[in-house]
Amino acid sequence: RNKAIRPQTAHTHTTIAVHQAHSDTQPKHSPSLSVKMALFRHALRSRLPQIATNFAAGAGQPRPQYVAAWQTSNLLSFRRRVHIEARIDALGLTLPEVNAPKGNYRLTSTCGDMLFTAGHLPQPAEGDLVTGKVGQDLNVDQGYEAAQFCALSVIATLKHELGDLDRVKKVVKVVGFVNCVDGFAQQPAVVNGFSDMMGTVFGERGVHSRSAVGTNALPLNVAVEVECIVHIEPPSGGAGAVN
Repeated sequence: RNKAIRPQTAHTHTTIAVHQAHSDTQPKHSPSLSVKMALFRHALRSRLPQIATNFAAGAGQPRPQYVAAWQTSNLLSFRRRVHIEARIDALGLTLPEVNAPKGNYRLTSTCGDMLFTAGHLPQPAEGDLVTGKVGQDLNVDQGYEAAQFCALSVIATLKHELGDLDRVKKVVKVVGFVNCVDGFAQQPAVVNGFSDMMGTVFGERGVHSRSAVGTNALPLNVAVEVECIVHIEPPSGGAGAVN
């Protein structure tokens, strides 16, 4: 049902040259790793533009100890930034395109480190929206699959809005709406499709509290619609904004 996605995340290996700050006449000694890391971070903060320019011009070569310090500290967090995308790829999942809102609203709003999504519909990466009433046009398994597509739509939006799915710290709350016939009572089994997908992709961070609600109609006659609240990591170097 889902074909393998090739995330647009580029695995870029960046090497930064550190300007030699000591002359060859100074005594040789081996600073501790913490000292190396502190020196390297200071160089990055204070001289990054000059360092990059010098290295591009061939004016210097990176000191191995500083590169090692970088790899054991900052690059660990840099590599972490591809975990979720790599998992999606390994699972063979395909994220759909993110479409513009079809009304006077935004796909997401943030307040500090909390992100609130609009309702997301069951849009496969290929094909049409999943429509129809569960219990009449669709069975529970088909409704479950529709809820999975809702989850992939939410993940695609998070990727679009955050730029990095590893910024998702916790999926906090989910509300799922099931378009169903009167008397249908298996809404939780349908919305499990969303919950299971979020848990599969995000692990423990995807486990959430939830409401599953039955309704007699949904926009465009879709089978399922889901919205959620997500705790996110603010952008590097700044606090979360309100938008």
